[in-house]
Amino acid sequence: MRAVLAPVSLSLVAVVALGVVGCGGGAPSAEPSVSLVSSSAPSASSTSRLMPPVRPVRVFAAQVASAESVIAAPGSTAGAVRAAGEFEQLAVRALSEARAGVRRRVLARLSGRAHRIIAADLAAAGGLRSITPPQPSLPPWRIVDPLPATQLMRIYRRAARTTGVPWTYLAAINFVETKFGRIVGPSYAGAQGPMQFMPATWAAYGRGGDVHDPRDAIPAAARYLRAHGAPRDMTRALYAYNHSTSYVNAVRSYAGVMRRWPRSILGYRSWRVLYRARSGVWVLPLGYPKAKAIRLSAD
Repeated sequence: MRAVLAPVSLSLVAVVALGVVGCGGGAPSAEPSVSLVSSSAPSASSTSRLMPPVRPVRVFAAQVASAESVIAAPGSTAGAVRAAGEFEQLAVRALSEARAGVRRRVLARLSGRAHRIIAADLAAAGGLRSITPPQPSLPPWRIVDPLPATQLMRIYRRAARTTGVPWTYLAAINFVETKFGRIVGPSYAGAQGPMQFMPATWAAYGRGGDVHDPRDAIPAAARYLRAHGAPRDMTRALYAYNHSTSYVNAVRSYAGVMRRWPRSILGYRSWRVLYRARSGVWVLPLGYPKAKAIRLSAD
C-alpha cells in the first residue's frame, strides 16, 4: 500500500516472490528423479551450483515439469515438495535471465499445469522487478520458517468467510509482501508484520491485535481489502493496497495459480528469500543474519 503499507513491500525489495531478482496428480511420494536444489542452506562454495542451467532446453524443461509434478502430487513427501519448490523458484529466475527465445522454447516444452504456472510466475516476476530498485546494502531482517501451509490456509479461509475476500488473494499478498512471514523486520518505509501494515493503517484495521501475528494481520488485510472494494472489485482493492499496476497484476497472477491449483501454495511456501542489492542478488537463508547471506548472481 502507498501511505498504507510500504510503497515497495519487503518481499518486492527482496525479490522473494519473484524468482527474478524476490491442493494434483498421482505421482509417487519418492524424491523426483531429476536433480533438484538441496533444501539445506547453501554454503559459499556451492553458490555457483544454485542456479540451474537452462540448457539443454529439453533437460531443463523436464526438470521443471518433474518439480511441478512433485508439488501437485498429494503423496509427495514434505522434503520432496520443499526441494521442488526451491527448484521452481530458481528455475523461474534462470528463465527470467535467459534470452526470450530460450524462454519460449522452454515454455513450448511444458504443458498443462506446469506451463501455466511457470508462465504466470514469469509474468509476475517481470512486473515486480520493474518496481524493485536494488538496495545499497543487505537488510537488518531475520529470516524464519513461516507457519505450516495447513495453518496458513485455515487463517486465509477463516478471513475469507468473514469478509468475502477470496483466500487466494490473501495468500498471494502474504507471499509477495513477506514470503508468508519468512521475513521478520520493518520495511524501509516502516511497514510491519507479515502483511506489511503502516502503523496508522494498523490502528484503523488491526482491532487491537498484534501486527506481527498472522492470525491478526491476515484478517486485518482482508478487512482493508473489503473496505476498498473487495471482493467485487479486486483490482481497485489491490491498487489501494499498493499503488502499482505491476503489483496488482503480480498478486492476481499468483492468486490465479492458487485458485486453480491450491497445492501450488506448498511450492511457493518453499521459495527462499532472494534479496536484490547493488552488489548482486543474495540468498538470505533461514537463520539470517546469523546464517550468512550467499551471493547468488550479479543483478
